[in-house]
Amino acid sequence: MCRRLFGGAGGGGGAGFGPIFVRKLGGGGAVGGAILYFPGGGLGLRGGAAARGGVAPRWGFAQAVWLVVQFFAMQVATQIVVVVVLVVARLVAVRLGRHVPALDFHDGMAGLGGLVVLATVAGYLAAAWWSVWYIGRLGGERVRDGGPAGIGWRPAPPRAYLVAVGCLVAVGAASLVVQHVFPPPANEAARNIIVQIFGGAAWKIAVLFVMAAVLAPFTEELVFRGGMIAALSPRLGAVWAAVATSVVFTMCHIEETWSYHAGMLVILSIAVALAWLRLRYRSIRPGILLHVLFNGFGVLALALGR
Repeated sequence: MCRRLFGGAGGGGGAGFGPIFVRKLGGGGAVGGAILYFPGGGLGLRGGAAARGGVAPRWGFAQAVWLVVQFFAMQVATQIVVVVVLVVARLVAVRLGRHVPALDFHDGMAGLGGLVVLATVAGYLAAAWWSVWYIGRLGGERVRDGGPAGIGWRPAPPRAYLVAVGCLVAVGAASLVVQHVFPPPANEAARNIIVQIFGGAAWKIAVLFVMAAVLAPFTEELVFRGGMIAALSPRLGAVWAAVATSVVFTMCHIEETWSYHAGMLVILSIAVALAWLRLRYRSIRPGILLHVLFNGFGVLALALGR
């Protein structure tokens, strides 16, 4: 039955579907969520969600844990839903005697490669929407508060954005040092989960750019340098909250550095720079710029290496 549902492996790339998709179910990034994300994000950050009884909800260690856990749980849940819907749809088609073409692992949007991309994007969009909604419940003033216990969604001085560009140069230099001291294996690019999922077809690169250089910087700065630092600062202090957040942020990206463990040092360096910008300029917006540039250049490198 499984063979009838999904068809033959089809080509040399089919064997790679299982490991890639299983790994993505454990970590990745929703067309359906997009419908909710953009209006939800606008309402949550521009006006601020109304707090119950006029009192902002509690925001502490438990909320920090819940924010990060749910951020990834929403991704996994949405990815599973996408796969289940596809399997059920194909099963119904088979029962009705319809012709069900094989799902080969190819770059086309209708292939298994397209399914992995769809599930990844679906999960990330759903998680982004949920995070904006959850943090937005704090209310407008708390969201726009630039102190360590606030979210930091506020303007920063112009020089902060120039400093963010300087941080990009520093992180780039650190990356070169790491690669010199710990040279990546020869097959690292082929084994990288991002390359496996989004490499190849131009449409995949375009989807990755939107996800990595547009959606992820805003969402992850809101979650980690916004919500998480705000939740941990009252108990740990601003500096230790930033340290804890940087470590958690690095560990959350372990999947992307699985084929090159030293790459975690680069992720840690960008995490530290992002946390420093947040505390130094009392805003997450300079960090969003740094994050956009960092991820954008990464996608550009992937596109040029095709």
